[in-house]
Amino acid sequence: MNADEIMKESEALFEIIKKAHCFQKTDFTSRYMPQLYRNMVQFRNLTRKIDITKKKLPEYLNWYKQNYPEMPMTQSDFMIEIVTLLCSHGLATFEFLKRFLLLTLNFQQLFFLTSASLGEFSMLGDLVNKGLAKLPNVNISSLKKLIDLDFRNALGHDSWYIEGMNWKYTEKGGLEVSIPINDMHKKIYTVFGVTSALSRKYLETYFPEYTDEYNNGLGKIMDEIMPLNPRNDQQDAVSKPSQ
Repeated sequence: MNADEIMKESEALFEIIKKAHCFQKTDFTSRYMPQLYRNMVQFRNLTRKIDITKKKLPEYLNWYKQNYPEMPMTQSDFMIEIVTLLCSHGLATFEFLKRFLLLTLNFQQLFFLTSASLGEFSMLGDLVNKGLAKLPNVNISSLKKLIDLDFRNALGHDSWYIEGMNWKYTEKGGLEVSIPINDMHKKIYTVFGVTSALSRKYLETYFPEYTDEYNNGLGKIMDEIMPLNPRNDQQDAVSKPSQ
C-alpha cells in the first residue's frame, strides 16, 4: 500500500466501525493525544534521518569517524542502528494503536455484533481478528495489510533478523517474509498511517473543537512526513515458504 491508499483504507475502516456504533466518546484526547504527538515527532525525525543519511551517508560516516575515532561507525553499523530504531518505533506505534482501540471501542456493541468477549485488557490480535474483522462490510484483505499482526509479533518478540540487505522474519504459518532494508520505513509507515488516520477521524467526529489544534500541530507533522514516503505502487515485501 502506498501513502494515499493507507489513508483511504484507514478512513473507510473508521466509517465502518462508526456506522456499526462501535465507537464511543471517551477521554482519549486528554489521556493519549500528547503521546500521539510524541510518536509523530519521533517518526518525523527518524524519517528525516533516513532521508538525509541515504543521500549523505559517506559524509555522515566520515563525520562520525572524525569526531569519534575510538568508536568508528561502518555502513553496516549504521544500517543496524536505523533498522533497530525503526523496529522500536514500529512496536511503540502498534502499542499505541492497541491503546486507542481499547479506549475508544464500545465492547458491548462489538459483543452484540460479533459475540466476541473483548475488554480493556484484550490483545491487539483479538481486537482485530475477533472484533473488527467480524464487522459487516470490513475488507479482510485490506484490514490485514493495514494491521499486519505477524509483523507486529516479529517486532514484539524480537524474532527478526538481518540477512544481507534484507530484514526477515517468519510468520505464524511458516511463511518467511523478506523486506529490503531500504523499504523498512514503508512497512513502519503503514501502522503509523493507520494510527494517525483513525485518531484524526475520531477527533473530528467526537471532539470537533480539537480540529484546529490538530491541524496546526499533529496535522502539520503529518504533512511533513507524507512527502518523505512513497506514493507509487511498489511491492514492499517478498514472501516465500520457509525451508
